[in-house]
Amino acid sequence: FADDLTTGEVSIGAIGNDFHILANSGERVRVLAGGNVGIGTAAPEDLLHISSSGADALVRVDSATSASKAGIVFMTNRSDLLDLSRP
Repeated sequence: FADDLTTGEVSIGAIGNDFHILANSGERVRVLAGGNVGIGTAAPEDLLHISSSGADALVRVDSATSASKAGIVFMTNRSDLLDLSRP
């Protein structure tokens, strides 16, 4: 944990090592030194790797109001490949 009084930035983590988030006596999230994030895996193979061994591996995206969009947009070079969002 660090607090930079010059910029007001607060940071938590590890420099040069993996960062682990633990809950209920077990690891739940790991951020590798290279930036890959794993939820339910200690060895994430992509930017975001979600794994489940006993339950569905679901991602939930909620919108606060019916007028707001909620969803996931997959893009390559700023072009939509697949838009799974809806108002």
